[in-house]
Amino acid sequence: MEADPPGVSAMPDVGQITLACLLGYRDFRFDGSWRDKHPRLHAWHDAFAAAVPAFGATAPRDE
Repeated sequence: MEADPPGVSAMPDVGQITLACLLGYRDFRFDGSWRDKHPRLHAWHDAFAAAVPAFGATAPRDE
């Protein structure tokens, strides 16, 4: 996935949603430790979150 991340669209498909959820879970569970080793996926995840506001709205929050 790092070599060729999928595109980002305003209406994401199930593959994009799955990848975003997976990477979001890794952020939550492993404190974002994957990001330095996977810069393209990191950029993709940030772009996806910007393009799909509902994704960011459902992210877990520390309270």
